[in-house]
Amino acid sequence: MPRSISRRPKAAVTVVATEHDPLERSAAAASSSTETFPSGIKLLYSPADPIVDIVFVHGLTGDREETWTARDGSEPWPKVLLPSELPTARILTFGYDAYVADWREVVSQNRIGKHAWSLLTSLASYREDNDTALVTLKQRPERYLQDILRSTRGIIFLGTPHQGAGLARCAELLSQSIGVIKQTNTEIVEVLKRESDMLAQIQDSFHAMVMARSREDLWPIEISCFYEELPLPGVGQVVPQEWAILPEYIPIGIRSNHMDITKFSSIEDPGFLAVLGELRRWIKEISTIKGTVLSRGTSKVASENECDRFARSNLDGLAVASTKRAVTVPARPTIGGPPRRPATRFDFAIAVICALPLEADAVDALFDYHWDDDGPPYDKAPGDPNAYSTGAVGRHNVVLAHMLGMGKVNAAAVAANCRTSFPNIKLAIVVGVCGVAPFSPDGDEVVLGDVIISDGVIQYDLGRQLPDCFVRKDTLLDSLGRPNAEIRALLAKLKGVRGRKMLRGKIAGYLGALESESELAAQHPGIAHDKLFEATYRHVSDGMLCEECGCSGRLVPRRRLAQDNPQPAVHFSLIASGDTVMKSGVQRDAIARQEGIMGFEMEGAGVWDIFPCVVIKGACDYADSHKTKAWQRYAAAAAAACMKAFLDHWVPSLPARRQESPFSASVASALEYAYWLQEACPDMSVFWVHASNTERFRQAYASFAQECRVPGYDDPKTDVLPLVKRWLERKDCGRWLMVVDNADDTQLFFGQPVGPVDASASSHEGKLGRYLPECSHGAILATTRNMQTGSRLTKGNRPIEVGKMDGGETDQLLRTRLDGVGIALSESIALSSRLEHLPLALVQAAAFIQENVITVSEYLRLLDKGDQNLVDLLSEEFETDGRDSDAPRAVAETWALSFEQIQRQNAFAGELLSLMSFFDRQAIPSEFLTCYSEQQQGQEPRGEVQLTKALGVLKAFSFVAEDKGHGLDMHRLVQLVTRKWLVKKGTIRQFAEQALLTVSQVYPCGTYENWAICGAYLAHVYAVLKYEGTRSRNEKLARASLLYNAAGFFSYQGQWKDAEKFQVQVTELRREVLGEEHPHTLTSMCCLASTYWNQGRWKQAESLEVQGMEIGKRVLGEEHPDTL
Repeated sequence: MPRSISRRPKAAVTVVATEHDPLERSAAAASSSTETFPSGIKLLYSPADPIVDIVFVHGLTGDREETWTARDGSEPWPKVLLPSELPTARILTFGYDAYVADWREVVSQNRIGKHAWSLLTSLASYREDNDTALVTLKQRPERYLQDILRSTRGIIFLGTPHQGAGLARCAELLSQSIGVIKQTNTEIVEVLKRESDMLAQIQDSFHAMVMARSREDLWPIEISCFYEELPLPGVGQVVPQEWAILPEYIPIGIRSNHMDITKFSSIEDPGFLAVLGELRRWIKEISTIKGTVLSRGTSKVASENECDRFARSNLDGLAVASTKRAVTVPARPTIGGPPRRPATRFDFAIAVICALPLEADAVDALFDYHWDDDGPPYDKAPGDPNAYSTGAVGRHNVVLAHMLGMGKVNAAAVAANCRTSFPNIKLAIVVGVCGVAPFSPDGDEVVLGDVIISDGVIQYDLGRQLPDCFVRKDTLLDSLGRPNAEIRALLAKLKGVRGRKMLRGKIAGYLGALESESELAAQHPGIAHDKLFEATYRHVSDGMLCEECGCSGRLVPRRRLAQDNPQPAVHFSLIASGDTVMKSGVQRDAIARQEGIMGFEMEGAGVWDIFPCVVIKGACDYADSHKTKAWQRYAAAAAAACMKAFLDHWVPSLPARRQESPFSASVASALEYAYWLQEACPDMSVFWVHASNTERFRQAYASFAQECRVPGYDDPKTDVLPLVKRWLERKDCGRWLMVVDNADDTQLFFGQPVGPVDASASSHEGKLGRYLPECSHGAILATTRNMQTGSRLTKGNRPIEVGKMDGGETDQLLRTRLDGVGIALSESIALSSRLEHLPLALVQAAAFIQENVITVSEYLRLLDKGDQNLVDLLSEEFETDGRDSDAPRAVAETWALSFEQIQRQNAFAGELLSLMSFFDRQAIPSEFLTCYSEQQQGQEPRGEVQLTKALGVLKAFSFVAEDKGHGLDMHRLVQLVTRKWLVKKGTIRQFAEQALLTVSQVYPCGTYENWAICGAYLAHVYAVLKYEGTRSRNEKLARASLLYNAAGFFSYQGQWKDAEKFQVQVTELRREVLGEEHPHTLTSMCCLASTYWNQGRWKQAESLEVQGMEIGKRVLGEEHPDTL
């Protein structure tokens, strides 16, 4: 069934089905004849003032009413169900005699093209109101058919096989289900075979017609394909999904078998709702611009040839929207549809490079959109001399680079400059003409106009000239002459039987469109101009054509030339690239045999070392001395058509728009989705709510109320929060999406009541969360840094987590933000790593670099000068487009607000965050946190539940994450900013002391049984020892204890230098706090002396031991066991 169409006082849409149930139709056929077969247009419903016609067209073996009637229904569902849902649409159905098999011998001899022509002429006749127009239609039908063509807005195919094998198999299954085949319309069945030339022509003409709409500046025809999801009992799935869809167009599944896909019994039927949704959207677009005259294409008149293509296009599933005066309807983006105009040159991923203007002309003619016509040209990198054309080919943004001349040196220069200006190119395609060997390595014939796709590139003239021979350098192995893995994978797919057939079909369609462009002069020259002389026969006279100088050598016969204007074949092969034009048949054959190549060209080797590359060239001569330019334009057009067909199968990377965002990844994703939704569903309202606090939330609702003129919005006594909630929940409000941004505060939504609360309301209703509307016609998308808030907003479902940016994404973000500032890949990697791949930190760094006119390396040097510099840089304010005006303008300030929120939500979580900022950032043991929670003086110990909840808050904000060993990790930048926050609060010394006390309490002595724990905790020992706390007695003793235990671990490991360093500090601290006569001090002295002794420093060891012994005598007495 179709989508919708344009408008006139009466508009029209055509809906088409697949084959009807032959079991039902066989009975009807028994009592019918060709005279009584229900054919032509029949009115099912007409409103008083229709703005659109919907025309239903059945498929093979179908009936104009029974096809659309449910098994338990008495009338077609378009007549019963649609009028109440689409009251402005006139509903028609079209019938024709198209039986593949009929045991009653009722067989029409109409061809498929005639059936389609009958539909269009019947539709045009039906929609005219006066006899004069009908007479004129019979005399000059193209005038009215052009109007239908111009008015077409979209096509929906309903269970329609689009491949010959699918068509033939479908017909076979349907015939089998009848069980008796008495007589068959052989012409129609022949068209259903994949090998049928008629089918190829129908498909090619249809695609050419769709493409011509864009070239003629008419509104493009959009296509949607419905496919069956269930098998037909006893037969199986008649038209599986892969047969029923067209590449790049919307596929929609219907939970029915092949016979029931067109039969809906009620308005609740999911299949009916899916089809209705398509029609309703289109009709709404038409009705919103009612009365507007066609602005695109008013001066364009569709050619008779285009009308003929339209009439001969595949009838099954056609949807036509037709009016006397067409109107403008914005094109709705489709899945796999064209991309939007890129914001910057960094958004281009495909480059096409052409050496000759005629090659570039063919490529340019296949652009679906020209971005140079839709805005200012994109800028270039400094020093780039190239000229570019930009546009879209299918769903890809493409930059076309124009070369100054032929040859690999020019090609390399163009590619290198292109890479500078368009650094995110993922694929380059060299498109143009080449000379070819007349036979492939496998013996297949190659004729002029064929296309060669490169498996690899060799430089056949690069090597060493020895006295008796030339030895070519193996550039295929020495350089990037071998395609990368992604290209090789796609080539392997396209080399298959199905891949080749799809390529040929698409090439034929695109090439047909180019041949129709008179200015390109790309028509097939004719086989009479395809002459292959024997390799040894040389051209008679340079500077003259063979016909002019009388070349009369023996021609090599080819079977393919027995066909009239054969279609281009596609060959996959190595391509030889060099700086000289190959003009010798003997040398051509020798190199072709030796290297296994088919094409000779001059640019591929220059591009291959710069970009991942594919060379696609059309055969314009046989690389011999009999050069001719007669084939150049056609060969260039064939190569361009192949390029576009190739790109139809190239899967692009995900859009990088999120990577450029200065916001958090979740906000960027929400923005991207909101913009997409606004284009995909223009009738859907999008509301954006800043939810960082109650005031911003209320302000957003007040703005909605005023903008949408919500009844009661101007009453000062009205509370705007429940007012907007109730209004959005009303069905007549229409569909909407609400984005609740920065929903980080759980208490704000689910804590204490805010605003006026009815006295009878329960306590849980007085929160912002209660003002979020709930209804079937609206949806809420929330962004949050707090997983707990996200889980409650999604009512227990797990929120979608946006992952960390990878190296490629951060590199692209930096290059986009540092436009005009040179940055090496190594610098990009280093800066991303230092800033933990955090988008906001990277954008802030880029802003600082731009504002202070420094290089990336200079910024890195600032970072390397210490943590204080890093914190200062993170505290620098910066501006960027699109941010909330009240949002913090520095990374440090943004996090500090989150810290304050955590402190309010769970004070214990704030303590843990502060404590952990002094540990090493990786593998923080849970034992540290348990010890801290149990040992707090002056307050009740916190149990396991309280600890789990506090850590849950920190994990929800992504400030800590659990590692594989069940420890915790923190961002280094989070630690730095947390410590700055503690400085501002005046509590940094207290938490530094608590961190030291905690590690000292947990760190064991360094005996053998504790080696594993001592080693695992050692990084945290070093971390806490760097900071100075309150210098209390307890802190000094804890520091001494920690140093003593760690020194013991070093001693057991034989690390005497490290042990000595710590033991010296232990002795000094204990002397200061406990005095030199304290037993712990004496023990420390003995351990240090032992360490000296183990290093061979006997004098120092003896001196310290004597000192300890004297103190022992004085304190303990000479007779004490320790003294002795």
